[in-house]
Amino acid sequence: MLQIESESRPVSTDGSLVWHIDKISDKIKDATNGNKPYVNSRPFQISINGRRVWARIYFNGKTDHKFISVHVHRNLPDDGIFDAAVKFVLIDQNTSHSPQHYTESCNGKMDVVGSCLGFDTFIDQKMLREEGNRYVRDDSIYLLIYVKQIDQEKLAKLPKYVQDVLKTFV
Repeated sequence: MLQIESESRPVSTDGSLVWHIDKISDKIKDATNGNKPYVNSRPFQISINGRRVWARIYFNGKTDHKFISVHVHRNLPDDGIFDAAVKFVLIDQNTSHSPQHYTESCNGKMDVVGSCLGFDTFIDQKMLREEGNRYVRDDSIYLLIYVKQIDQEKLAKLPKYVQDVLKTFV
């Protein structure tokens, strides 16, 4: 019972998730074999009293098996549209050079529970399978996810071109 309660608590309340995923080679193999196509993160919140989300990574792609897919999903029923900007950062773990983190960002709306934002083609699987690649260390990766809810009331009073720029910041 205590473990279930602990697992349902959000890991952060500031819109960020630092997700350490170990045994990557096993997870890619399981996904490729169709045994376990994805891995879910623990929930995290956009702010202390904000919306709760969770991430899912498909190690054999969601729609294209050449890629790894990553998405943030809306959690728990609540009212209203969730308009957000999301940034995914695959951390470069190679310490012998200047870091080259892999980053993708998107904006969008999640209007029902289960809707998601992210990328079906986040990164080519080959990037994580190559010997000595910069993203995998000790058979694990770090994926940082930042979610920022866009305040529609505040934005509504601004010109559209200003709104568009503000929506790109995470």
